[in-house]
Amino acid sequence: MGFDLSDIELDLSLSDEGVEVEVGDGAYITVGRWGSRKFKRAVQKYAGNKFSQIQARMVNRRKVGGRQAEKDEQEAAEIMANIMAESILLGWRGLEYNGAEVMYSRTKAVELLKDEKLESFREFVELTAKDEENFRVKKIEEDAGNLHSGSDTVSA
Repeated sequence: MGFDLSDIELDLSLSDEGVEVEVGDGAYITVGRWGSRKFKRAVQKYAGNKFSQIQARMVNRRKVGGRQAEKDEQEAAEIMANIMAESILLGWRGLEYNGAEVMYSRTKAVELLKDEKLESFREFVELTAKDEENFRVKKIEEDAGNLHSGSDTVSA
């Protein structure tokens, strides 16, 4: 028997709309797939050719100099935060910061994704969005089957 491509088939709707993933302590984020149609549109909207120009300057930092390099890093972070807030971090529930509930908004998502102190949160969101297993048709069907069968364990 050969490799069955249906095992890796993606649910394109959920890739754009997002899947809910537990981050811990009953908190969940809704994450779209990195590379989805929605992601590609956001990249074009916020970055266009600008992002690759910034990255090229950042690679050649020695030629750019301190102030321009810092400005480029800030601009790249702003662009990426907007891309991710529009296409990757699509919602959450149960998130708190310093004990206070954080209500979801796209603006708040940009703010959190840009915050250097929350880099591990941004990286978690990115890694979750890049894990295509979260968006595979068979996995989603299996998870739905586990819910309907009354099983307490559902993998994220």
